[in-house]
Amino acid sequence: MDSNGVTLDECGIAELAAAVATLSNSVQNTAMTQFSDEDVVALMQQLEACKRQLAALDTRLIIEAGERSLHARSGAGKMVPFLRHTLGLSRYDAALRVKVTHHCGEFFEPSGHLRPAALPVMAEAFAAGDISRDHVRNIMDVMDHLPDRHPHRSTRGSRTDPRRLLA
Repeated sequence: MDSNGVTLDECGIAELAAAVATLSNSVQNTAMTQFSDEDVVALMQQLEACKRQLAALDTRLIIEAGERSLHARSGAGKMVPFLRHTLGLSRYDAALRVKVTHHCGEFFEPSGHLRPAALPVMAEAFAAGDISRDHVRNIMDVMDHLPDRHPHRSTRGSRTDPRRLLA
């Protein structure tokens, strides 16, 4: 139980799992011809939005696992092997989730202060489900290749940090 008094049984994961099973069964075992083209597109869009919101939860859960040292206590040593073993992920996917967490997550510093996300605009869009993990990865790749202080001249002649423009 956390400080809000919510237990695992009360957080909604069981209902989510049941809803996903129902949806999966319905889509897999239903003749899709009964749906209009617009309905199929709407289903695809809603499903994508849900997947993005769920992917954003990884950041919070990875931070929590790290704060609890679950990776060390499990014998995995580091977070990537922990995620690989615990979730059955590939090395690439586990490493990507950890990297996304480091760019989008808010971490407590030893002083107890909350350090904001390295790329706050991107983190906000990811948390809202507006962009996918793959989109985040692409932004991070671009940002990693930008010099720290490379000014970009905007259309109005003022200089803008390209990191702020892309994030």
